[in-house]
Amino acid sequence: DRLPGFGQLQQERGYLYSIAQTADHPRGMLRRIAVEQYGHPDAKWEDLLDIDALAEAENRNWYGFAGLMAFSPNSQRVLITLSDGGSDAMSVREFDLASKNFVEGGFSTPVARQSAQWLDDDTLIAAIALNDDEKTAADYPGVLRVWRRGAALEDAQIIYTSDKNHIGLFAGAFESATHRAALAVDAVSFSEYRVIHIGAGGQATTLDVPAGFASLANGFTGMKRYYINFLAADWTVGEESFRSGDVVAIDLPQVIAQRGKPDGAVSLLFRPDDREAFAPIGGVAVSSDAVFLSILDDVNSRLIRFSPSDNGWTQADVPLPVEGYAALPFGSDPFSSTVMLKIENVLTSPAIYALSSEHGLQKVRQQFADTDLSGFVTEQFFATAPDGERIPYFVTRAKDFAYDGNAPALMFAYGGFGIPMTAIHELPYAGPMHKGWLTRGGVFVIANPRGGGEYGPRWHEAAKTVNRQIVYDDLYAVSEDMIARGITSAGKLGFIGGSNGGLTAGVVATQRPDLFGASIALVPLMDMARFHKLLAGASWMGEYGSPDVPEHRKVLLSYSPYHNISPDGAYPEMLILTSTRDDRVHPGHARKMTAKLLDQGHDVLFYEAREGGHAMAVNDEGRAFNFALQTVYLMQKLND
Repeated sequence: DRLPGFGQLQQERGYLYSIAQTADHPRGMLRRIAVEQYGHPDAKWEDLLDIDALAEAENRNWYGFAGLMAFSPNSQRVLITLSDGGSDAMSVREFDLASKNFVEGGFSTPVARQSAQWLDDDTLIAAIALNDDEKTAADYPGVLRVWRRGAALEDAQIIYTSDKNHIGLFAGAFESATHRAALAVDAVSFSEYRVIHIGAGGQATTLDVPAGFASLANGFTGMKRYYINFLAADWTVGEESFRSGDVVAIDLPQVIAQRGKPDGAVSLLFRPDDREAFAPIGGVAVSSDAVFLSILDDVNSRLIRFSPSDNGWTQADVPLPVEGYAALPFGSDPFSSTVMLKIENVLTSPAIYALSSEHGLQKVRQQFADTDLSGFVTEQFFATAPDGERIPYFVTRAKDFAYDGNAPALMFAYGGFGIPMTAIHELPYAGPMHKGWLTRGGVFVIANPRGGGEYGPRWHEAAKTVNRQIVYDDLYAVSEDMIARGITSAGKLGFIGGSNGGLTAGVVATQRPDLFGASIALVPLMDMARFHKLLAGASWMGEYGSPDVPEHRKVLLSYSPYHNISPDGAYPEMLILTSTRDDRVHPGHARKMTAKLLDQGHDVLFYEAREGGHAMAVNDEGRAFNFALQTVYLMQKLND
């Protein structure tokens, strides 16, 4: 009765591909269904690969990720990625869709951080490091190879090398109904990317066009000739000036023909106002005749359809059936007139709609509502930060709620990397645990501090590097606004966040223990003096600053949770969760924070999952355990 995770749902050449995790297949079954059949009561998925059987046969801890599949130009074969226990390190293998088997003697890679894409039906471009010298300081691939069928991977020609101090290289492709191009991204930082075109002979040419996080999340989305791109910084092309936050259409074949120069090849698609922003994840999809953008308007979605014409682009709003977040899928199909759209909010279980220029929105399936939330309502409020900025936040409460300050409240926030947090049904890291919290008398809050992308690049830039404290001050403003409204009271407020949000959980617990009676830090950063020395940590210096720069180090140490606990502090008993297989944020952050708290005599709860990677779980058993653990902890800490 559940819908596929949208990051696990991929549309390609008339089919929807997904990995279904069930009681019989907890690791997953790769499957597909014709787009026009999806949602029909008698429709059946076609099974392609049993990952449980594969793991058993090979005695490996494999899990699959459909959203990362790369289809050959002739669509007969696909590159499947297999994760080792949920880690970011994966193996890439060539799979034949007709025989439903891995290709004998086909492309296959060792487990590593990597990406691969097709140059042609018998050639890959592969971003993979075969030794430490080929890695960047952030532990990502620093070399790009052209790998021809039948050759050994180690013999594949290196055609491009990234700077050691860049994040790394990521292989990709631009594909529209009329054009295809093999591309790669050289990620300088999370705010600066270079696009490289790989010619038919394997030559690499840097294109003078921007890329961004949206390109990595959604791919090089192509409408006929156009690469749709979100601008994280101002961009001047000839006499035309585009602004940070704009969404533009780039005639990619023209840019390639002009040897990387974009002159005359760029048109404006969308320019947000001060209260709008493009959603960088799930924000764009293309069909054979239109571009669809999901825009945030005061952190609620608005859907716009853009159609090409002789006079540029025409646009029209697509009315949404409910208020909330509308997400477009990773990997839309430019050969189809239909794209998929997922609509949800905190109280409404996700529904998938078929979206087309001809038929508009048609509901295909809605996830079974396992919890009755009809007695609750979500409202949006705005708090005033110390510098006067309005900080939005969503409060979900019972309809008969009494504003007397007695209710326990749980706050979720992220506030980093330009990623917005919207009022969705299952939040990153926290999942659906808010439903159990609400039905047990709690209030659930999603806060939108600066550092995220709720209002575009300006919202992100305001809280980067030396200005990071703004994130936490915004959250304290939200907390105090909630208390002033009688939503909760000091000590009855809890916080939950993962990854960068896990860092925030550590900060609020150490900076404002007078406000927070509970704090859940999921796969967190905790030691901001050494984060750049651990795994992928060096890739985040553009966000947090460098501990090796004195000005940055001073600020980092001012809020680093590990460095701001003392024996005489009175902190809430934190719940810290991590995973042994997390190869993005090193579990050492959580371990040493716990050890220091214990050494100083403080109470702390710690749980380390054996697998799960940065998500802490890769199957339903692990997710259910984590959500139950978190909910019971909150009931114990915040309920009278």
